[in-house]
Amino acid sequence: MLKIHSKRIEGLQTQLKTAAGTENCLCRDIDLGCTKPDDVLRAHQAVLNLEEEIKRLTLLRFLCDEKNEYIIYSIKRITFIWAISFGVLIVILLIIVGVFYCSFKKEKNYVMLTYLVNMWIISQT
Repeated sequence: MLKIHSKRIEGLQTQLKTAAGTENCLCRDIDLGCTKPDDVLRAHQAVLNLEEEIKRLTLLRFLCDEKNEYIIYSIKRITFIWAISFGVLIVILLIIVGVFYCSFKKEKNYVMLTYLVNMWIISQT
């Protein structure tokens, strides 16, 4: 897959050089009155299209590169760590809210705390 993208990019770069050369020739010729402005616009648009295609394929080649699988793995791992951290933060906040709630209600703290932890466990399943 990576070789296909690399060959495609090389081919497009060759086309880009040809199109850019054509555009330059047409721009010089238009000053001499030899070329129509529409031809120059078409050549310029072809150059822009080829540049965009090369950028897209270069990004795709980067994502397909075997060496960069580690980067994708790292991103997944960081996301997992953030998810775990967020879950722990929610549990801590529930405990704090439960303790304050029990204090105001004059109930035994461990009953409300047990209730909150059980609710959190149920919500996670």
